[in-house]
Amino acid sequence: QRKICLEYAEQRGITIKKEFGGTHESAKNEGEMYRKMIAEVAKDKEINIILVYSFDRFSRAGNEAIMTKAYLKTKGVYELVEACRDIPNINVRLIGPVTDVVKNDLLSIASSGDWLHFIGMLPMEGVIKEMSSCSAFVLPTYTEGFPNVILESMACGCPIITTPVGAIPEMLQVGSDNSCGVCVEPTNVIQLKDAIEELLAD
Repeated sequence: QRKICLEYAEQRGITIKKEFGGTHESAKNEGEMYRKMIAEVAKDKEINIILVYSFDRFSRAGNEAIMTKAYLKTKGVYELVEACRDIPNINVRLIGPVTDVVKNDLLSIASSGDWLHFIGMLPMEGVIKEMSSCSAFVLPTYTEGFPNVILESMACGCPIITTPVGAIPEMLQVGSDNSCGVCVEPTNVIQLKDAIEELLAD
């Protein structure tokens, strides 16, 4: 992972000033490592790029649908659909791979699928276009590290509703006068629905 980041930086003339992470990382100290990184970057005004390596492992065997379902469930997609189904005139666009199993689950929760759209995979240009034109980016995730998608949403000027997990509170400066988003508790459908309705009404 380090090698790939170094090669990426070298190809683009980026100077590496600090490195975070390593073989000592574990699920227990991951959040602490990210908080330390944010604090260090905030102090150093010469740093204007953060390179993050991430890789999601999906099984290629027969249990792929189960792995994908478990992955999407931890992103809060099921709660998102449940929260939105009773909001009038809502239009939800899900970007990314969705198996038939997950799609059927979500359509069942949605009751009526007229407002729920499965966009599928898009190139980065397509993702940016979607983010730039939407009313809100919603990521009600259960667990995260340092999600690049939050940075991308901020760069697109997209209002953000998410959860206070991993480095997200620091990334959005939640609780400060310059907060860049709204956080709700993971799995809390009522809070999520209220936040979406409030943002859409603003």
